[in-house]
Parts: sequence; C-alpha cells; structure tokens
Amino acid sequence: MDSIEYKPISIGQNTVTGEVVEWPWTDAAYSTMAIVGGADNSPRLALVDKIVKEAIQQDAKSVFQIRLGKPRSHELAISSDAISWSGQFSDPPSDVEDRDIFIGNRIFFCSNYFGLLAQSKGVLRSELLPPTSYRWNLEGPLEGYRRAIQNLDADHPHKLSLESELKKLDENTWYHSDADGRCFYIEDTSDEYALAQNFLFAVWSFWAEIGKLDEPQPMLLVIEMPKSLVKFSLDPEVNQVVIRALEILRYLTRETTTTMLLSSEMLYPAPELHFRHKIIFQSSEDGDFNLGNEDINHYFSRDLIQYWLSNKSTSGILFDDLEDFHISFKPAEVN
Repeated sequence: MDSIEYKPISIGQNTVTGEVVEWPWTDAAYSTMAIVGGADNSPRLALVDKIVKEAIQQDAKSVFQIRLGKPRSHELAISSDAISWSGQFSDPPSDVEDRDIFIGNRIFFCSNYFGLLAQSKGVLRSELLPPTSYRWNLEGPLEGYRRAIQNLDADHPHKLSLESELKKLDENTWYHSDADGRCFYIEDTSDEYALAQNFLFAVWSFWAEIGKLDEPQPMLLVIEMPKSLVKFSLDPEVNQVVIRALEILRYLTRETTTTMLLSSEMLYPAPELHFRHKIIFQSSEDGDFNLGNEDINHYFSRDLIQYWLSNKSTSGILFDDLEDFHISFKPAEVN
C-alpha cells in the first residue's frame, strides 16, 4: 500500500473562476459523493466512468462496482465465499467495539434476504421458513437459516429454491476487467421485492468482502443505483431495507478505507445519508431534483442558474455540505 501514490482525481472545473475541481477520493473527509442526473441527458455516466478509470490507474485493485445488468464477455468471473465465511464466526465478545453493530448487520442481511424472497414468492415468511435461531457463541445467524432449510421436509414446496439460495450465498460471483475493476451485477426485474433482494445480496457480498481483507487499502465503491429502488411509489417496507443497506455501506466509509460514490437519477437518499458532496446535473423528467424548478431558483444566484440553463446538457452544480457552499460545475472531458 505504501508504494502506491494515491492522488486527487480532477473531476472538472468551476465555471465562474476556471479553477480545477479535484476529488481527494482517498481522504476520509471526502469519502462520500453522489452524482445525480438523467441517464440520457446529462454527463453523469461519463463522469463516473472517468473517475473509475482514473482510480484504477492509481491502483488496479481499488475499484468495486455494484450495478444493474449482465456481465460482459471479456470480464473474468471471480467466485467469492465471503458471505458464508463471515457467517461462520460466533458473535464477538462483549468487550469488542461495535459488537452490536456487527451482530445487527448479520441478522439484518439474513432476515431481510429471506424476507424479501418470501414477498417475491407471494407467501408469508412463516410459509417459506419456520422461525430460525442460531448458536451465537459458535456461529452466525446464516448457519441457523442453513439448518432450518436442511431440516425442511423433502416435499416442502420451497425447499429446492431455498437450497438454491444458499448456494448463491455460499459462492457469489464478482466480475473483473481492467477497465471497470470488480463488478457485482444486479439482475434486473420488474418485481421490486426480487430486485431489492438482488441489491441486498450485492451489498451483503461487498460488506463481507471488506471483512476478509488481510490489509486495509483505499477502495472506491461505485453504486449505480437502480432507479426503481428509490422511487416514491416503492413499498415502504422495501424502502426501509434498501436505505438500511445503504446505511451499512455509509458506515463503512466512516470506519474503513472505503469511499462511496453513488450514481443515480434521483437525489434521494444522498441527503438523508449525509453525503458530503453532491453533483447535480440535468434530471430526467421524473427525477426528484430539477435545477430549473422556480421553487428552488431563489437558493442560487441568477448568474449560476442562467449559466446552467444555457448549458444544461454539460454543466451542473456541485454542493459541499461540510463547507456549506455550492459552485457552478462543468465536468472534465465532456464536450
């Protein structure tokens, strides 16, 4: 780690002063950023891609991504047993710092993973699985679920699918390429419960991967947020699971060398998660933050709004909540 020189990434410029804007992505004070904008009418995706490529140039092992879609043919599949590995340990002793957080996270992942599966199948949680328990002084909660599934009758209507879920958890797959780092692909679906389960699976896998690292190193986690998981019409119970999963990742940015970059068409939930930096571009029609909205124009200077209105497809506004300022912003290498 000491032999690698980590540098701030040049992400654009202040359109008023011409000053270059840099993101010291390995600095703990800069460990969260959200980039918000339409997928087709803003430079959001291009800017995220630039950041990823520059981080990889500094350290090929630094970038992890969670995104919708399917792996590409040139990407190398990497099998991970991190989830099952993290589930084999007993609960920490009472004098361990953050013991309750660790215990709560493991229970949260297990309970909601199978809870969302039940909702996706349209059955009660009790119909899917009987109540589970685990021997906290010997193992984690996943082992309790494993026993409960193994003890189901052979003719149980969901036993085979539950066994399949365990296999996924025991051996989940990341995909690596030189251009994008390590990617976890979320299988897209119109079923919001299944999509939330897939998202939770990805977060769980990354959380477990962090626990397996032998030595700390700067890591950039890029999350391409599925729009349907932050829409206003989402089932409130599903929304709570999604936000709690993001809060767990947010906690990692405080306690580990993880930096979190949230790329989304929606501003929500970056403010609720207390992301320090937010770059807002032109939104999609159903976005939740429109820089052209007259109701918020009074918050910005007239010159800033006029510049943005004249360059909507290439410029935005950068907010720094810690320093309490915002600037007109044009991303680097965007024509």
